[in-house]
Amino acid sequence: FTGLNICKTRIIRPQTMEPDDDTLTATFFTTCAENGTSLSSVRRRIDLTVPRLVYGTYLVPSTAEGESAVCAALTLKTNPYRHLDCAPIYRNEHTVGKAIRRSGVERKDLFLTSKVWNDAQRRGRAAVRESVLQSICDLHSVEMSEVLGSQSLSTPSPSSALRPYHLDMVLVHWPVPGHHAETYKELEVLYEEGFVRAVGMSNYSVADHEELLQSGIKTTPAVNQIEASPFMYRREMIEHFQKRGVAVAAFKPLGRGAALNEDAIVDVANRHERSSAQILLRWCLEKKLIVISKTMNPSRMKENVSILNFSLSDEDMALLDCLTTNEGLKKREIREMESKNSA
Repeated sequence: FTGLNICKTRIIRPQTMEPDDDTLTATFFTTCAENGTSLSSVRRRIDLTVPRLVYGTYLVPSTAEGESAVCAALTLKTNPYRHLDCAPIYRNEHTVGKAIRRSGVERKDLFLTSKVWNDAQRRGRAAVRESVLQSICDLHSVEMSEVLGSQSLSTPSPSSALRPYHLDMVLVHWPVPGHHAETYKELEVLYEEGFVRAVGMSNYSVADHEELLQSGIKTTPAVNQIEASPFMYRREMIEHFQKRGVAVAAFKPLGRGAALNEDAIVDVANRHERSSAQILLRWCLEKKLIVISKTMNPSRMKENVSILNFSLSDEDMALLDCLTTNEGLKKREIREMESKNSA
């Protein structure tokens, strides 16, 4: 156990959860003008149902092979993916859009998440707006004129209704110092216009979250997407957001490197007659996380979604909770600082 964190034995179960609970309700609050005037405002609670099993499109190539992979994820015979995690920096949203159209899945049955990359944040709010609207175009395989209708690209036009072409969630990809709060405020404008159903964060620390809340935002974040797995378990961070009503989404749920061959993971997998990947993904569900998995292999897609009909015991969870090392936490902290300041 050299290098491991001192592990507390108490089990954190944010809420009770049935084994087949494949959605999560993300709750956020927005302050808006009452009766269309600025003389008074009301704070409204919004409950958003989010599919918890997410197909991640990071590293999906912008090729026919990549299109086929996304289409396969959407058309699995059992538990097909209905939530896609995308981003302009992945440089494949157009391919994802083609796969969606090819799959035949109706838009109303999908949950589309995208993000705003660092370069757009640094160029200002007009660039943030353009980035989101381009993601909408690419993921729906339509032209900008169809997305905007009679509206111009740069002119906000508040709408009380959700637009025909929209994103279910847009996240600030990284809390770029000096820019992320303004980025978030532009996403609020897009939310008010009906281009976005919810706004959230990605890779935010507790300090970044507090800075955002103090910046004068009107709509609280629905989600924070962070790296989370038994090998990157930041208990206090996860609890901070969950206790404040912010849903937590986990990327890299399978860890890095040889995580699947870790003795503790293999032992738990053998007890449950499951694969190591399924144990790691189920750990995320037990922690009440939205879980993002990625693969180009249809058989592994099927394996990754077959995690709803079993549970891990308290003993299993206690064992898995202790796999995060101080060295791993330090490396992640350095990586996050570098990424916030990257182009």
